[in-house]
Amino acid sequence: QRNRVRVDYFKLSRFGDTILTVPLFFGNNTFNTNERFQSVLDWRQIGFTYTRSVWQSERVEVGVGLGVAFLEAKVRGEVTARNAREERSAVGGFPTLALDGTWRISKRWALNARGQRFSAHISDFQGLMAEYHGDVQYRWTGNFSLGLGYTKIRSQVDVENSDFTGRYHQQAAGPEIFIRASF
Repeated sequence: QRNRVRVDYFKLSRFGDTILTVPLFFGNNTFNTNERFQSVLDWRQIGFTYTRSVWQSERVEVGVGLGVAFLEAKVRGEVTARNAREERSAVGGFPTLALDGTWRISKRWALNARGQRFSAHISDFQGLMAEYHGDVQYRWTGNFSLGLGYTKIRSQVDVENSDFTGRYHQQAAGPEIFIRASF
Protein backbone atom coordinates (compact mmCIF):
# COMPACT_ATOMS: atom_id res chain seq x y z
CA GLN A 1 0.00 0.00 0.00
CA ARG A 2 2.85 2.42 0.79
CA ASN A 3 5.53 1.13 -1.60
CA ARG A 4 6.04 2.03 -5.26
CA VAL A 5 8.53 0.87 -7.87
CA ARG A 6 8.71 2.80 -11.12
CA VAL A 7 10.61 1.88 -14.29
CA ASP A 8 11.20 4.60 -16.90
CA TYR A 9 12.83 4.34 -20.32
CA PHE A 10 13.94 7.26 -22.46
CA LYS A 11 15.64 7.29 -25.87
CA LEU A 12 16.84 10.34 -27.75
CA SER A 13 18.54 10.58 -31.15
CA ARG A 14 19.78 13.87 -32.54
CA PHE A 15 21.51 14.85 -35.78
CA GLY A 16 23.27 18.17 -36.38
CA ASP A 17 24.69 19.81 -39.50
CA THR A 18 26.35 23.22 -39.17
CA ILE A 19 29.19 25.42 -40.35
CA LEU A 20 31.59 25.88 -37.42
CA THR A 21 32.13 29.45 -36.24
CA VAL A 22 34.86 28.46 -33.77
CA PRO A 23 37.34 25.55 -33.74
CA LEU A 24 36.03 22.36 -32.10
CA PHE A 25 38.39 19.95 -30.33
CA PHE A 26 36.91 16.46 -30.15
CA GLY A 27 38.98 13.37 -29.34
CA ASN A 28 42.17 13.41 -31.41
CA ASN A 29 40.72 15.73 -34.07
CA THR A 30 40.46 19.47 -34.44
CA PHE A 31 37.52 20.63 -36.55
CA ASN A 32 38.27 24.08 -37.94
CA THR A 33 36.29 27.28 -38.34
CA ASN A 34 34.17 27.42 -41.54
CA GLU A 35 34.09 23.61 -41.94
CA ARG A 36 30.77 21.82 -42.39
CA PHE A 37 30.46 19.68 -39.25
CA GLN A 38 27.92 16.87 -38.87
CA SER A 39 27.12 15.23 -35.55
CA VAL A 40 25.01 12.34 -34.26
CA LEU A 41 23.97 11.71 -30.66
CA ASP A 42 22.24 8.54 -29.44
CA TRP A 43 21.16 8.61 -25.79
CA ARG A 44 19.42 5.84 -23.87
CA GLN A 45 18.38 5.92 -20.27
CA ILE A 46 16.59 3.42 -18.06
CA GLY A 47 15.68 4.29 -14.52
CA PHE A 48 14.45 2.34 -11.52
CA THR A 49 12.94 4.26 -8.61
CA TYR A 50 11.61 3.03 -5.28
CA THR A 51 9.44 5.36 -3.20
CA ARG A 52 7.73 4.83 0.13
CA SER A 53 4.77 6.92 1.27
CA VAL A 54 5.71 8.86 4.37
CA TRP A 55 2.38 10.64 4.59
CA GLN A 56 -1.07 9.49 3.42
CA SER A 57 -4.54 10.88 3.84
CA GLU A 58 -7.77 10.09 2.05
CA ARG A 59 -6.86 12.39 -0.88
CA VAL A 60 -3.12 13.21 -0.60
CA GLU A 61 -0.01 11.03 -0.58
CA VAL A 62 3.67 12.05 -0.34
CA GLY A 63 6.57 9.66 -0.81
CA VAL A 64 10.35 9.76 -0.72
CA GLY A 65 12.80 7.31 -2.18
CA LEU A 66 15.91 6.36 -4.08
CA GLY A 67 16.49 5.69 -7.72
CA VAL A 68 19.20 4.76 -10.15
CA ALA A 69 19.43 5.80 -13.79
CA PHE A 70 21.64 3.87 -16.19
CA LEU A 71 22.78 5.96 -19.14
CA GLU A 72 24.36 5.09 -22.48
CA ALA A 73 25.57 7.81 -24.82
CA LYS A 74 27.16 7.52 -28.25
CA VAL A 75 28.34 10.59 -30.12
CA ARG A 76 29.95 11.00 -33.54
CA GLY A 77 31.28 14.11 -35.22
CA GLU A 78 32.73 14.44 -38.71
CA VAL A 79 33.82 16.72 -41.50
CA THR A 80 33.25 14.60 -44.60
CA ALA A 81 35.11 17.00 -46.92
CA ARG A 82 38.44 15.95 -45.39
CA ASN A 83 37.40 12.56 -44.04
CA ALA A 84 37.90 13.60 -40.39
CA ARG A 85 35.76 11.62 -37.99
CA GLU A 86 35.65 11.03 -34.24
CA GLU A 87 33.41 8.76 -32.15
CA ARG A 88 33.01 8.33 -28.41
CA SER A 89 30.67 6.32 -26.22
CA ALA A 90 30.15 5.98 -22.49
CA VAL A 91 27.97 4.06 -20.07
CA GLY A 92 27.33 4.99 -16.47
CA GLY A 93 24.91 5.05 -13.60
CA PHE A 94 23.62 7.87 -11.43
CA PRO A 95 21.86 7.42 -8.10
CA THR A 96 19.04 9.88 -7.39
CA LEU A 97 16.98 11.06 -4.46
CA ALA A 98 13.26 11.03 -5.26
CA LEU A 99 10.16 12.90 -4.09
CA ASP A 100 6.67 11.85 -5.21
CA GLY A 101 3.23 13.35 -4.57
CA THR A 102 -0.38 12.56 -5.55
CA TRP A 103 -3.62 14.46 -5.03
CA ARG A 104 -6.75 12.39 -5.70
CA ILE A 105 -9.33 14.83 -7.05
CA SER A 106 -12.11 12.22 -7.29
CA LYS A 107 -12.53 8.45 -7.50
CA ARG A 108 -11.20 8.43 -11.10
CA TRP A 109 -9.05 11.59 -11.43
CA ALA A 110 -5.69 12.44 -9.85
CA LEU A 111 -2.85 14.96 -10.16
CA ASN A 112 0.69 13.64 -9.74
CA ALA A 113 4.10 15.27 -9.46
CA ARG A 114 7.51 13.75 -8.97
CA GLY A 115 11.13 14.72 -9.15
CA GLN A 116 14.47 13.10 -8.70
CA ARG A 117 17.93 14.58 -8.74
CA PHE A 118 21.55 13.94 -7.98
CA SER A 119 24.56 16.19 -8.44
CA ALA A 120 28.21 15.75 -7.56
CA HIS A 121 31.36 17.83 -7.75
CA ILE A 122 34.52 15.85 -7.12
CA SER A 123 37.92 17.28 -8.00
CA ASP A 124 37.87 17.72 -11.80
CA PHE A 125 34.43 16.15 -12.36
CA GLN A 126 31.01 17.74 -12.06
CA GLY A 127 27.81 15.87 -12.90
CA LEU A 128 24.04 16.33 -12.67
CA MET A 129 21.10 14.02 -13.37
CA ALA A 130 17.58 15.38 -12.84
CA GLU A 131 14.07 14.42 -13.93
CA TYR A 132 10.84 16.30 -13.18
CA HIS A 133 7.34 15.15 -14.12
CA GLY A 134 3.75 16.28 -13.62
CA ASP A 135 0.54 14.71 -14.94
CA VAL A 136 -3.19 14.28 -14.68
CA GLN A 137 -4.51 10.69 -14.71
CA TYR A 138 -7.88 9.10 -15.32
CA ARG A 139 -8.31 5.70 -13.62
CA TRP A 140 -9.90 3.62 -16.37
CA THR A 141 -10.09 0.42 -14.30
CA GLY A 142 -8.76 -0.59 -10.89
CA ASN A 143 -5.25 -1.25 -12.22
CA PHE A 144 -4.99 0.88 -15.36
CA SER A 145 -4.88 4.65 -15.83
CA LEU A 146 -4.61 6.93 -18.83
CA GLY A 147 -2.55 10.07 -18.43
CA LEU A 148 -1.44 13.32 -19.95
CA GLY A 149 1.74 14.84 -18.56
CA TYR A 150 4.92 16.82 -19.02
CA THR A 151 8.49 15.64 -18.33
CA LYS A 152 11.80 17.48 -18.18
CA ILE A 153 15.13 15.60 -18.08
CA ARG A 154 18.52 17.27 -17.54
CA SER A 155 21.93 15.65 -17.78
CA GLN A 156 25.21 17.43 -17.39
CA VAL A 157 28.83 16.29 -17.20
CA ASP A 158 31.90 18.53 -17.05
CA VAL A 159 35.40 17.04 -16.88
CA GLU A 160 38.67 18.96 -16.88
CA ASN A 161 41.91 17.06 -16.31
CA SER A 162 45.17 16.30 -18.11
CA ASP A 163 43.81 13.12 -19.76
CA PHE A 164 40.44 14.39 -20.92
CA THR A 165 38.53 17.64 -21.02
CA GLY A 166 34.91 17.63 -22.06
CA ARG A 167 31.51 19.10 -21.51
CA TYR A 168 28.13 17.56 -22.12
CA HIS A 169 24.88 19.35 -21.30
CA GLN A 170 21.51 18.00 -22.40
CA GLN A 171 17.96 18.97 -21.66
CA ALA A 172 14.88 17.27 -23.08
CA ALA A 173 11.37 18.36 -22.20
CA GLY A 174 7.92 17.85 -23.58
CA PRO A 175 4.38 16.54 -23.24
CA GLU A 176 3.49 12.86 -23.05
CA ILE A 177 0.50 10.57 -23.25
CA PHE A 178 0.79 7.32 -21.32
CA ILE A 179 -0.88 4.22 -19.88
CA ARG A 180 -0.04 3.30 -16.29
CA ALA A 181 -0.37 -0.19 -14.84
CA SER A 182 -0.50 -0.50 -11.05
CA PHE A 183 -0.39 -3.77 -9.10
